[in-house]
Amino acid sequence: MGRTMQVPCDTEYPAFISERTIKENTGNVDCDGCIKSFVIQQIPSSNLFMVVVDNKCDCSMFEPITMDPIEIMYILHWPKT
Repeated sequence: MGRTMQVPCDTEYPAFISERTIKENTGNVDCDGCIKSFVIQQIPSSNLFMVVVDNKCDCSMFEPITMDPIEIMYILHWPKT
């Protein structure tokens, strides 16, 4: 009787890596001479973050940052029968 091997189907979302000891981070993005400020704050007792960005700058000339998934390919070793 043949065995079915389980194959993982993980996906990765390229965003950012969180350092759990840092509870808040701030920064600025230069949008063609206009400075756009942002704050990222960890929500306690969750895996969520609050992101606040000012909207005084028009950054539409830049490509958006997407969260398209990337399939993770594994090298699987099939057992010899």
